[in-house]
Amino acid sequence: MNTTTIPKQEFLGSIERFQANIKAAGLDACPVHANESDMANERYLSEYWPTFEAAALFVPAEGESALSVGTESDNYAAQWSVFANIEKMIEYREFAEAECPGIVFASYRDIVAKYTPVLEVKKLGIVSWAITPLPVHMSLN
Repeated sequence: MNTTTIPKQEFLGSIERFQANIKAAGLDACPVHANESDMANERYLSEYWPTFEAAALFVPAEGESALSVGTESDNYAAQWSVFANIEKMIEYREFAEAECPGIVFASYRDIVAKYTPVLEVKKLGIVSWAITPLPVHMSLN
């Protein structure tokens, strides 16, 4: 139920221009982090606006982008994002939430393997207005 009036091609064109900038900067990929108060970059690229849990759009220099969301945002993201590639990551869940037994989460390693042709990210850019301290287990290594 995507009700946006901006054509999907406009978002895909933004991703293509962003990928060209990623390549020009000598980077392999760039996650674009967002939360309910800092969503502009991610919304510009994907039409998704996180309203409860944080999120990130993983944009490889080449290949398909993937939207990473928390445990409760996947259905909402599927309705609003122009991307079909939506992955649940525990790092983006609402932090007051208890453990999530029975839910399968992707890791950044999984996302890199699934959405990049290089299978190894050596140089990673990060887009965010305010860098939130991230758990150690979010590393790509």
